[in-house]
Amino acid sequence: WTPGIYSGTATFADPNYTKIGRVVIVNFTVYGFSDTSTGNAFEVTALPFSGVADRATSMGTLAQYISSSFGYITGGYMSGNTTLRLYNTGGGGFRFLKHSDLGGSTSMYVQFIYYV
Repeated sequence: WTPGIYSGTATFADPNYTKIGRVVIVNFTVYGFSDTSTGNAFEVTALPFSGVADRATSMGTLAQYISSSFGYITGGYMSGNTTLRLYNTGGGGFRFLKHSDLGGSTSMYVQFIYYV
């Protein structure tokens, strides 16, 4: 499985997944982002299976060197395709992670669960 991102390029290390029935567990490390300035949403593309439409995912993420104005990644969202968008829930609402929240030293260790 080879994941990608919607805007720019990044390096993915050790991407893997396990599918049990309708449940998919995905793990990867991502770093080396070429786009660290646009307001585009950070989206992981080419997931191994299409998710159930309009579902939040269960997620665990360790991230370093993300803009302090963003805060912490608290969840993800899939809209029935093979793309994951990361969010936080600070400030009384949802805010998606933008490429401008990333820096040259940003790295993320991600594990999430979704349904197909």
